[in-house]
Amino acid sequence: AYGKFDFSRPAPAFWRQFEQRILDLQKLNIEADLILWHPYDRWGFARMSDEQDDRYLRYCIARLGAFRNVWWSLANEFDFMSNLDGKHPGRKTMDDWDRFFAILQREDPHQRLRGIHNGATWYDHASEPLVRAGFAAGEVPALKFHGTAKRAEDGSLRLPGGAPWGWVAAGEGVLDDLRGLRSFTIMGWLKPESLEIGSGGNRVVFCLNGSHSGIDLVCHADGRLRLAVNEWPDGIRNDSSPGRLQIGKWTIFAVTYDATRADENVNWYFSAPQDGPEKAALARDRKTTYNPGPVGTDIGPLAIGNFNPTMHRYGLDRQFRGEIRGLQLFGSRVSGRGALDQATLEGLLNAGRQGRNQSGAAAPDTNQREIASSCAVTVAGRASAPPSLAARSAPLLAAATACAENWAQFRGPTGQGHSTETGLPLKWSATENVVWKTPIPGESWSSPIVWGDRVFLTTATDNGQSCRVLALERESGAIAWNKEVFRQVPGHKQDRNTYATPTPATDGERVVACFGDGSFAALNFAGDVVWTNRDYMHYSEHGLASSLLLYRGLLIMARDGSSDGEDKSLGWQEPWDRAFIVALDVRTGQQRWTARRGLSRISHGVPAIWERDGKAELVSEAGDVVQGFSLETGERFWSSQVIGEGKVPSTLIAEGLVFTAGGWGGRESIKAFRLGGSGELQETRLVWEQKKGMPKVPSMLYVNSHLFAITDNGIATCLKAATGEVVWQERLGGNFSASPVSAEGRIYFVSDEGETTVIDSGPTFHVLAKNPLGEKVQASPALSQGRIFIRTERHLFCIGAK
Repeated sequence: AYGKFDFSRPAPAFWRQFEQRILDLQKLNIEADLILWHPYDRWGFARMSDEQDDRYLRYCIARLGAFRNVWWSLANEFDFMSNLDGKHPGRKTMDDWDRFFAILQREDPHQRLRGIHNGATWYDHASEPLVRAGFAAGEVPALKFHGTAKRAEDGSLRLPGGAPWGWVAAGEGVLDDLRGLRSFTIMGWLKPESLEIGSGGNRVVFCLNGSHSGIDLVCHADGRLRLAVNEWPDGIRNDSSPGRLQIGKWTIFAVTYDATRADENVNWYFSAPQDGPEKAALARDRKTTYNPGPVGTDIGPLAIGNFNPTMHRYGLDRQFRGEIRGLQLFGSRVSGRGALDQATLEGLLNAGRQGRNQSGAAAPDTNQREIASSCAVTVAGRASAPPSLAARSAPLLAAATACAENWAQFRGPTGQGHSTETGLPLKWSATENVVWKTPIPGESWSSPIVWGDRVFLTTATDNGQSCRVLALERESGAIAWNKEVFRQVPGHKQDRNTYATPTPATDGERVVACFGDGSFAALNFAGDVVWTNRDYMHYSEHGLASSLLLYRGLLIMARDGSSDGEDKSLGWQEPWDRAFIVALDVRTGQQRWTARRGLSRISHGVPAIWERDGKAELVSEAGDVVQGFSLETGERFWSSQVIGEGKVPSTLIAEGLVFTAGGWGGRESIKAFRLGGSGELQETRLVWEQKKGMPKVPSMLYVNSHLFAITDNGIATCLKAATGEVVWQERLGGNFSASPVSAEGRIYFVSDEGETTVIDSGPTFHVLAKNPLGEKVQASPALSQGRIFIRTERHLFCIGAK
C-alpha cells in the first residue's frame, strides 16, 4: 500500500546507510548504477510533484556525486508503471525525463555517466544528454538509430542535437508541420544490420497516430520498402521491387508520392548496394498506383527509425535495425511539386559530400553546395539536421545558409577559400573583438579547422620529433586534448616550413593529420587514435607543405617531392617520374589508389574537385603540369603543361577553367586552362596568360567572375577570370604566406606580420579595415559560426564581434 512519506525533506539515517553501501561497492571495484526512479512503486514516490522531484534529484547529485564509482540511471523499466491505486498516475512524460537529464547535465560537476533503462525504446536515445541506454529486451544496436522530431519555439521541427529539421515546401516556403501534404518526397541512406521484421515492418519514417492519419514508411524482411499514407502498411501492396536493401550494405533510396495524380503516383528509386555511404547513381525501381489522398491533418509526431512516443508500447520490434543517414523530406500542400522528379533527385545527390554528411542540393556554386552538405542529418547517435531545401530546377535550399558552417579542411568547405558565414567581424586588434586566444605549443604552420564545438590544430614539439594533434573548445579556447600520435625523424626543410605544416581535415567523426615525414594519423573527437599510416614517407628539398583533401570517404594528398639520393636536383631542378597522389579510405587508413604524374617537379598545393554533368574529377597541379584524375581509380585523364618548381598555391577552379601560378627567372605568370580533354595536351587548352601579380605561396581566390591574388611581397591583383585582364593592382604592405578567404562580400588577406587587410570583393579596390594582431602569421584563417580563427606563431586567436 502507499505509505505516508514526507517528501519535503530527506531522511539522514537512510542516506548514511545508502552511502555506506556505495563505499562497500567501491572497495570491491564495482560501479554503482544508481536507479533514481524505481518502477515498482508501492510507497507513493511516483506522485511527488515536479518541484519535489527536482529537489530530490538535486539532493542526490549534491550528496552522491562525489563518489567516483557512481553512475546515474534515471529509471529502471519506469515505462511499465501503471496507475497503481487508481488515483496516482505512475508514468512520467518525455518532458519530465528531459528535465531530469538537463539537471544532471547542468549540476553534476563530474559529468558522471547518464542513462535510462526502459522496457521499450520510447525514449529518444539520440538525445544529447544521454550517454548510456538500455532496454529490457531487444538488440542493443537499435537504440542509436532512431530519433523524434520536436517542435521548437520558432515553430520548426528539430531532431536531437538542436538543428532545424528539413521539411520544406516546394516553392511555398518552409512548412510548419506535415499535415495535409498533397505530395511529398522522402530520400536518404539506409544500411540494415538485421532484417528481423516486427509486425507491419520496421519503421523508417513514421508520423501516424491512433486515427491512422499520417505517413508510415517501413522496411520488410526481403529488403523491400513500403509506403502507407493514412493507414497501417500491413494490408496494402505499395512496395518497391523486392530485395533492394542488403544487410551490411548502404543503399540510397527515394520515394515520391503525388495525390494529385490518378495513377502511377508513387515512384521508387534506389542505388546499387555499396560498402560506404558515398555518392551513387539513382535508378527508377518501380512505379505504383496508390492514392489514399492527401496526408491527414490529425497526424502524430514525426519519428525516424521507430514509432513516435504516442505508440511506444509497440516500438521495440518495429525499429529499423541499422543506420539511417542524410534523410531529406520535401512536400507541398497545394500541388504535386513536392514529388521531385528524377533529375532533381540526381541533382540533390550530386551536390556536396557524402560520408557522415549526406544532405545537399544541386547548387549554382560550390560554396552553397558545400554548406548544404555540412548541415546534414545523421540519425546514428549524433544527430544534426539537414538544411531546409526548396525544390526548384537547381534546388539549392536557401535556408541552408542558416546552418552554422563547418570549416573542415584547408581553405574551407569547398577547398576554394569561400564561406557563406554572416555576422563576421570587420575590425579587430590584439585586444579588440578577441573572444579568446590560447597559447599553442611547438612549431607548426598548419591552419585551424572547425567542426561543431571543436577547433583542431596540429603541431610538432621536441625539435619536430613529437607529432601532435590538439582539440580546443570553440567557445572558450580551452585545450580539450593534446595527443601525440607518433614520433618522426625530422628531415630537410626550407626555413619558412615546419615539421607540421599540412592542415588536417575532418569528416565530423574523425580528424586526420599528416606530418613532415609523410605519416598520417586519424583520431576520433575524444582524442583516441583510430588508425595510423606510415607507408608513404616523404622527402622534399623544401619539406612537406601540401594539405589534405577529404571527398566522399577519400583522403587525398599530393606527394610531389624530390630525391633524397646523391642527386638532389631530381624532382626539384630536374623533372622526375616519382611524384604521385595517394587516396586513402578515411575510415581505415588503407590505400584506395595511387596516381602517377609522369615527369614533374616539386609542388605543395592541394588538389580540387571538378564536378560536371553529375560526375566528379580530381584536378591537381605539380611543378610542371596540371592534370585530371579519376576519383574512382586514380587513372590520369589529361595533362596540360605549365612552368614552375616548388609551387605552393593550391588548385583553383571556376567557370570551367583551372587557374595556375608558376614560373621563375622572369617566366612567372598566372595561366588559365580549359578543364577536361584527354591525353598529353601540352598548352593546347591554354585560354590566357597574365605575367603580372603571380603569387608564389598564397593561393588565389575566385569571387564574382574575378580572380584575386597576393604576391609574397604584398601586391594584390584583381583579374577578370574569363580573360586575365588586370582590373586593378595595389600594394597592401607587408609580406604574405597565408591564402586569402572571402565572406559577406569581403576578402581577408593576412600578412606574415599578423595584419589582416579586409577589402571589398567588388571590381573596385576599396580597403574596409586593417587589423593588426602583432604576431607572425603564415597559416590561413578559418571562418566558422560567425568567428574568424587565426593561428599565429604562438597563439590561436578567436575573433568575433562583441
